[in-house]
Amino acid sequence: MTLAVFELRRMARNPLIWAAVVVAVAVEGLRASSWWPDLTFVTLRAVTASTLVAGAVLVAANLAAGRDRRGGLPESLGALPARAAARTRAVLLAAPVAGALAAASVIAPLVGYALLRGPAAGTFDGWEALNGLALTALAATLGAALARWTPWPFTPLLVIFGFAFLIFANPRGEYGGWALPWVATHDATLGPRPSAAHLSYLVALAVAAGAVAVLRHGPRPIPAVLAAVSLAVAVPVAARADYLPKPAPAGCQDRDGLTFCPRPGYQPWVARWAAALRPITSVVPPGALARVPELRQDLHGSLPLVWRTGVSETSLAGVEAHGAAGLEPGPVCGQARTVVALWLTGRVAGLAESAPRTWGPPPETIRPGDGWHVYPLAETGSSAIVPGRLNGAVYGDADLVNARVLLRDPAAAGRVRAHWAVLTDPATTTVRAAPLLGIKAVTDSRACGEPA
Repeated sequence: MTLAVFELRRMARNPLIWAAVVVAVAVEGLRASSWWPDLTFVTLRAVTASTLVAGAVLVAANLAAGRDRRGGLPESLGALPARAAARTRAVLLAAPVAGALAAASVIAPLVGYALLRGPAAGTFDGWEALNGLALTALAATLGAALARWTPWPFTPLLVIFGFAFLIFANPRGEYGGWALPWVATHDATLGPRPSAAHLSYLVALAVAAGAVAVLRHGPRPIPAVLAAVSLAVAVPVAARADYLPKPAPAGCQDRDGLTFCPRPGYQPWVARWAAALRPITSVVPPGALARVPELRQDLHGSLPLVWRTGVSETSLAGVEAHGAAGLEPGPVCGQARTVVALWLTGRVAGLAESAPRTWGPPPETIRPGDGWHVYPLAETGSSAIVPGRLNGAVYGDADLVNARVLLRDPAAAGRVRAHWAVLTDPATTTVRAAPLLGIKAVTDSRACGEPA
């Protein structure tokens, strides 16, 4: 036990581990600042950030367990009363504890930051947070096992690179499923993750790796039984975890003339969604708002699963303005209702872009000002690329110019409200509506939607 305390103190002072803690908290905290706090995704991202600590712990445990194999040390340590097996057990006791504490130092501040920023939506899953601690403990025992069974000092780096590849190239776990140590991405519409089952899977693997490390010093019944039992538990647990329960249905509520249907746990965001859209709902007649379809928070719904400030408003405002103005998908160039819809969208998210050069497939690279928009679907980076802002309505640069002129007029809201029925009539052109809008209409000689 004295040797385990000695190793624990060394691990607790290891600069590599604490440097990883600082970098993980700083990088993830900065990235999360642009997203509304969603405890479901915050926990996943916090655990993903803590994998940086797991990598540092793997290296530290590997160096500690392999210390007595380095040049000159076997002879020096041979005179000590504690033999190699005891030193391995000491590392196996100390490294998981130190690693779990370091992982908690990453996960707890990031989750706390989300709660302080509020109002936080989603659901905090304590089992998911414990997965981060168990993953680091697994890295510690695996590092010790690698030190005892492999003679190459670069083996831990190969494991780290392999795990990083799985995180970035296979984030949803399409290949390997819940048999992977960590699945970094989750679709909230699939229902809850099997976090408790996966925690038991990681703990079983950590015990198995520790037992394998001890078995390097000779066959012993207790480590052999532990390894066999742990693997016997881990395999069926991983297989069972792939069967996710169905998600709970979304519940709807009315606010400011709109119907919001958030997923369970996202009700705290309804007020913020309504506030973000108030520049539109404050000027649109109630009858026109009734034309807007239910705003549902689904994978392909109007409400995004997560919200990134400055980006997600564009998507949601375009959906509401499109419905309120009575637009249909297809060409709507030169119509007064198109200018009104763009003006409504601009009241929420601005109108800095031009119309897309083509309404066909998106270009390979989306650049600011080319009219295409990238809408985030998840905090992990998944996104949808959509042309323009009006939910399939094709407009031109002239419509944008007229809408921008209208945005600069502080009296525009009163005129739009007073002449709403005429302005949203499909037969009313922008030229005819110009006196009602108080603008000098700009027209475009090109065919609607024709590339510039």
